Formats: sequence, structure tokens, C-alpha cells
Amino acid sequence: MKNVYEREYYLRTADFDPSMNLLPTAILDLFQDVAGCHSMVLGCGLYDLLKIDRAWVLVNTKYTVLKSVKMFEKVVVKTWPLAPRGVRYQREYQIINAQGEVVVIGSQTWTIIDLKNRKILPAGDVYTSLIGEFLQDKNYQEKLMRIPQAVESVTAKADIKMLPSDLDVNGHVNNVRYAKFVYDNANLQKGEYFKELQIDYHKELKSDQVISLKLDKKDDTLHAVGLSDKAVHFGFFAKIERQ
Repeated sequence: MKNVYEREYYLRTADFDPSMNLLPTAILDLFQDVAGCHSMVLGCGLYDLLKIDRAWVLVNTKYTVLKSVKMFEKVVVKTWPLAPRGVRYQREYQIINAQGEVVVIGSQTWTIIDLKNRKILPAGDVYTSLIGEFLQDKNYQEKLMRIPQAVESVTAKADIKMLPSDLDVNGHVNNVRYAKFVYDNANLQKGEYFKELQIDYHKELKSDQVISLKLDKKDDTLHAVGLSDKAVHFGFFAKIERQ
């Protein structure tokens, strides 16, 4: 059945922090990889869209950690798209451990842009090879929040330059890197991790650009924004858990 896709992965040493919690970048990288693989199966992958001067663009991402996992553990990452609406394509995710337990859930919203004029296109039927009806199963019944584009107070800040290693195959900063920028400046204490996070992507970043990252960390939440003198590039919100 093409409307659900699963892929096995082994969790690596580099996927964990010093407290043995799965890093945000590891989770988002798994989402990114499995979505890319599934879109290729459906005939709407990176190269399929490039042939018609189009590209996928991520609007927002959210995940929640339900249970811890272990280094070198084999997991199954499961994904499925919901029916397109307006200009948006929603995709759901689950990470499942060897015992069949769902350990992480997630959801992402995507759009497709015309690479010639950078405009968002109405949601068309890109899933032409999808057999059967779309699944209606959602990991989050509530609508995703809109992250404020300014923090209430600044508890930490940093200027970050976009480096060549931050770029993806489209030439802009990879969506996973935004979580790294915040994580590296969040001043998490030993045993603390992001139990849940959401990132809203507003404007792409390219190599050599510099953003001002502003963070507002309270006891169990973190709100951050990345901005330049021209735009707010992203908003970030996380719930912090302690082991």
C-alpha cells in the first residue's frame, strides 16, 4: 500500500546527547529522510519536481518524544501524507522501537513553489501514483500554534553565520539545521532535553547570511526566533523535560 511508507534505521552514536537523549537533529533528520524516500516512491520526489521547476518547501514541523530509545537500537520510521488542502500538504510521522511501541510522533506541513518566480503553488494532485484514499490519522488533533515572531524577554542571544555545511541540495540552509542553531545556544543542563518542539519556517537562509538568534528560556519552555535586518527567518518553541 503506497499511502503508508516504512523504513528501518539503526540509531547511531552521533544521534545522542551526553545524557543519552535522542538529539532534535537526529529526529528531524529521520523525518526528512523517510519523507524524501516516500516522495520518490510516489513520483513527486526532489528530482521529479526539479524537472518541472518546482520544489518542496517546509512550512512547519512538530514532534513529541513519548519514550526514550537506546543507542544502536533498530527503529522503524513510518510516514503517510494527508489529503492536500489549499496550498498545503501535511505529512505525519511515527518512530517505532523494536517492541512495536511508538516512541516519537511528528507532523510537518509542506508547500510546493515554482522555482522560476519563487511563488507558492495551489495544492495540486502530485500524488498521482497514490492508490486508495488518503489516511485521515493525525498525530495531533489540535491545529499547530503560531509561534510569536518576537520573544517576551531575551535570556540568551547569538549571532550565527550560515556555513556551506549547513546547505542542502537546493542551495539553502537545511531545515534540520535550525534545530541545531537553537539547541547549541539553549544552555540545557545535564539530563534536560526537548520533549516537544515546533519550528515555523518563514524565510529561507543561504550561505554566508548572518542571523541574530534570540532565546527566552523559562523553567520548562524555550521560545526562540532567528532574524536578520530584513526578516524573521524562523520561530522555535520547545517544552523541556528533565530526566
